[in-house]
Amino acid sequence: VTTISMLDVTGQPWPIQDLSWAGNFEVLQPENGGHLLRITPLDQYAYGNVSMRMVGINAPVIMTLRTERKAVQLRADIQIPEVGPNGTPPPIQTQAVTTTEGS
Repeated sequence: VTTISMLDVTGQPWPIQDLSWAGNFEVLQPENGGHLLRITPLDQYAYGNVSMRMVGINAPVIMTLRTERKAVQLRADIQIPEVGPNGTPPPIQTQAVTTTEGS
């Protein structure tokens, strides 16, 4: 079983609105407002994809799924490079400008 955590750029959970998948996998729908996917391959050589609509994003997030014997991904944190609905934008940092007048 692989667990995928969807996060925003601040590291906060980004809720999954809905998802669909193809391939020989069992994908558990996250609970309402959830950000975790649990994916179980149902075949030794499974291949497919998952398409997710995230809360507040128009374009879907699409991932390819495949199994192989050489590597196992037990957990993956996927970070979307935007501030999500649960994130807090960082404060705007401005550089202080100091001037001095000579005598």
